[in-house]
Amino acid sequence: MIFHKHALETLSKTEHDIIAREHRQLVKYLNQLRDACECSKEPNTPAKCKTNMLASCQGRFPSYLYHIIELASKHFIHEEMIMLRQPDVTEDYEHFQKHYKAHAKIMAKLHRMVDACFSNINQEDLISRLYRDFYLDITKLFDAHDKAFDNPFLKTH
Repeated sequence: MIFHKHALETLSKTEHDIIAREHRQLVKYLNQLRDACECSKEPNTPAKCKTNMLASCQGRFPSYLYHIIELASKHFIHEEMIMLRQPDVTEDYEHFQKHYKAHAKIMAKLHRMVDACFSNINQEDLISRLYRDFYLDITKLFDAHDKAFDNPFLKTH
């Protein structure tokens, strides 16, 4: 996952520490999600979870889904607070508004992704694919947001 480490230099130490800690948490979480279902790592889906792993994979997946929503929501709130503390940035600032709306779109997309996962979570032949697809989709979503919004915003402030 790409994070705007070079752009963090413009933040205060406290702001930097908050964002850096949240990014580390997110990377750690995404790595755990990627590694949680051994069968999801097998190439050429659909891989079916082994019988002895299936209950564990199905049982843990909801906590991953809920946790990502919580992490993303908290991070976006912190990020927006930090942006608004920058000189000349207000809630009406065009770039802030675009960034804020992008956060809302990501959260809406996450909720749709979670709903889709829950609608298929009991299908034994899909759980490994759900893990893999959710990981890949969320990584792409966060990377695209980072490239489009976080890097440019932080470079200018």
